[in-house]
Amino acid sequence: MTQQRGRFETVARDPHAFVERVRAYTLPGPKISTTLDRLEHAIYWKEQFEAREAVAKSHGLGILGENDVRQFKMMQDFASRVSEILATVADVLQPRGFDALEQHWLNDQEKSA
Repeated sequence: MTQQRGRFETVARDPHAFVERVRAYTLPGPKISTTLDRLEHAIYWKEQFEAREAVAKSHGLGILGENDVRQFKMMQDFASRVSEILATVADVLQPRGFDALEQHWLNDQEKSA
C-alpha cells in the first residue's frame, strides 16, 4: 500500500512522464473499462476502509500505533481515488492490442539505446 501511494503521488507531480513510461498489462479477468466496472472496485475498497474505520472508532484511534495510523490514512486516500486510478489505467495506460504493445516496447528500446 505504501509503495502504491508513493507511485500515485509521483504521477500527480509529473503525469506526462508517467504516461510515457508506463503501460498496464492486465489479465482478462479484472474489469475496469467502464464506470460501472470501476465502481465495483471502488465500493470494495470503500467497504474495506469502512470496516477498519468502524473498529478503530469504536475503540478510539489511540489504540493504533503510528504505522497503523499511517496505513489507515493511506487506505482512506486509496479508497477515495481507486476509481480515478483505474480509469487512468483503462483509458490511458493499457495498450490496445498487440501492435500498441509492440510499439511501446520498440519506443522504449530506442530511448534506451
